[in-house]
Amino acid sequence: MRRWSRFVWKLRYGWRRTELDRELAEEVRFHLDQLEQEGRKSGADTVEARNAARREFGNVGLLMEQSRGAWGWHWLESWLQDMRFAVRAFRRDWSSTTAALTALALGSGLAIAIFTIVNAVMLRPLPYREPDRLVMVWAVNQQLGWDQEKFSAPEMIDWERSGLFESVVGFMPNMTAITGPGEAVLTHGYAVTPGFLGLLGVQPMLGRPFTPDEEKKGGEHNVLLLRHSFWMRRFGGDRNVIGQKVLVQNEPYRVVGVMGPEFQFFNRQTDLYVPTTLNPAGIQNRSRMFRLIARLKPGISLSQAQARADTLAAQAAREHPESNRGWTVNLVPVPLDTTGPVRPALWVLLASVGMVLLIACANVANLLLAQGIARSQELALRMALGAGRARVLRQLFTESWPLAAG
Repeated sequence: MRRWSRFVWKLRYGWRRTELDRELAEEVRFHLDQLEQEGRKSGADTVEARNAARREFGNVGLLMEQSRGAWGWHWLESWLQDMRFAVRAFRRDWSSTTAALTALALGSGLAIAIFTIVNAVMLRPLPYREPDRLVMVWAVNQQLGWDQEKFSAPEMIDWERSGLFESVVGFMPNMTAITGPGEAVLTHGYAVTPGFLGLLGVQPMLGRPFTPDEEKKGGEHNVLLLRHSFWMRRFGGDRNVIGQKVLVQNEPYRVVGVMGPEFQFFNRQTDLYVPTTLNPAGIQNRSRMFRLIARLKPGISLSQAQARADTLAAQAAREHPESNRGWTVNLVPVPLDTTGPVRPALWVLLASVGMVLLIACANVANLLLAQGIARSQELALRMALGAGRARVLRQLFTESWPLAAG
């Protein structure tokens, strides 16, 4: 109850500060007058009685300051006072303030911008289930200078049966004309083999994934998934898009799902995904058409999988020299494959802007140090008048805080 009463009194003092300060001054003056009258009654003249009254009463300013501290939040009042002084100091020396703000803005702005890119590209985990087990399977031919090439359908089946992977999915990129609603547009799409979303461990934001029957291309089973940005751009974010039919390469397809905004597969240009399967003729075709993504089996490390894949690639080259001679395989973790070409450049760029930020902070620190040296007489005078070392340090910190906040 007493704490609540003190809190209410502090609020009251905050609202009626001027009035209460006037009442305090009148009360102090009343006590001094009483002491002075008692001195005159004892035979002292007016000046002696007034001086004796002040000596007996004590330091008037200190007692009034202590009373105000008991009534209100002294630390808040002191902080506001320091803030007002800092603002006045900035306005007086606006050129130094502008230089400091410009240096901090450039340094921190560049650092934040580059770190945002690095975080999105390299640090933030991919929105897939256990992304560290996902690998891109690339065909490599050192003689021809090719290091990220596709596989044929028979090779994809061989990798599915290799025992290295939990699942393997092939995908073929192509430019696709889509019609409805509105005018026809040319966009990027992927034809994916069965198990595409299951391998990644994701689900559509709207609708559902492909069913096993729908993954058999043809007739009424022609279905597609839309990327979120394409759904927003082409369909205006219409949640009733599920079930609508559109023409893809003049064939009718039904929309069964919309992926979430965080979903991105392989590149940023892909807007739709359609299922594809291998017909008997395709199974025998050794033309390289499919890019492969796979999920390693639990307990198999990347180095173990790579060693086994090298063995299988050498065996395929012996069995099919006309199509596989000179070809090997390279397993690359999906997070590394996504950022591989730009990863060194981004780290160098991040380190560079970090140095720029440090230089900016050093310049501002030197500027504040020079200002502190110029104000040495002022600070000495403050301490001579009774300000403690902690009080002066708090004042200087309060002056630096709005600068950093700005």
